[in-house]
Amino acid sequence: MSLKYITKANKELFKPIIQELSEQSSKKYDKENKTFEQLNQWKDDDLLSTVASRYSKSNKNTTYITKDELVNLMDWKLSIGTFRPSLPKLIRSNSEDTVVQVTKAGYKLMLEYFKKLPSNFWSSASEENLSDYKKLIRQAMKEFCKLKGVGPATSSLIMNCLYKVEPKFTPPFFSDESFMYYVLDPQKPGEKIKYSVKEYVEELLPVYFKLLKSYPEETFTELERGGWALKYFYLYHEDKLINVESPFEDDQWKRFDDENETESVEPPKKKKKKEEERST
Repeated sequence: MSLKYITKANKELFKPIIQELSEQSSKKYDKENKTFEQLNQWKDDDLLSTVASRYSKSNKNTTYITKDELVNLMDWKLSIGTFRPSLPKLIRSNSEDTVVQVTKAGYKLMLEYFKKLPSNFWSSASEENLSDYKKLIRQAMKEFCKLKGVGPATSSLIMNCLYKVEPKFTPPFFSDESFMYYVLDPQKPGEKIKYSVKEYVEELLPVYFKLLKSYPEETFTELERGGWALKYFYLYHEDKLINVESPFEDDQWKRFDDENETESVEPPKKKKKKEEERST
């Protein structure tokens, strides 16, 4: 069963990989104030809390991110994935007002749709419901891609910033390794990522839909991080991640077999309360 490896990787492998990558780099981020590990912590906690706070202050109308926050998001994305040297300059060429206005409009589209969804949406959604969700994601991506330097992958990262507002419905980041793990490895081995809206909406999201239907207590974000960690560890555990200990006792974690996801297994325990153009 793939899910137990995915959830374990999210909880026990993702952060050790981030810590190891940070220790191997002397680069600083956010105006030379943060290590990569600190930047990741900012992205996963501080930024999401800020976005949620802005939503509350707007009387639950919409929210936004600032230009500096978008710059930091791009720095994080390029550090964890494929580096493209032209993108930081393009991102910085956006005005502050444009970033706020565009992200407000995109988030408003998403949040108005999310408000209409029932809490049991993933376990009960029909094909028509899922088609409507994909349509919404396409519309939001189109809005976010109005920003210079932003394509499908970065727009998915911007969308994922709603995680602390609507954790159940916020879509996942379109990371290279998660797409390899969930789509390319089991379905199209040997092919390369095209970084298109179609890949994200029509190939990647349906895999998550299937998992969430069986395991509605999980979220897109948890599944994405788990898939990313599994594939990244598979690729680099013998060289740059050699100091990261595997939390697994067998080799089944190396592949994703969604044909087995309908098997009867003990459901996850309920948790306590406490992201057709080229990608850029």
